[in-house]
Amino acid sequence: MCPPQRHALLHDKNNTNDDNIAVECQTGTKYIVVDVGGGTVDITCHQIQNKEGSLKELHKSMGGPNGSIGVDLNFEK
Repeated sequence: MCPPQRHALLHDKNNTNDDNIAVECQTGTKYIVVDVGGGTVDITCHQIQNKEGSLKELHKSMGGPNGSIGVDLNFEK
């Protein structure tokens, strides 16, 4: 499981947003998780399937070498 998928599952389990405000996601809700790291950017798309929080992967996780280190190196050129 890639980092954005782990984050999505953990985030859903805690049922809060990044400001610790309770959020309610309904069945059918679609969302994208983008994990921008130092070396890579990883993206995954999910849809909530039921009230228990089962997730359907809408697009296979993908990523590339576009993290902040590469941005810094190109900026310095």
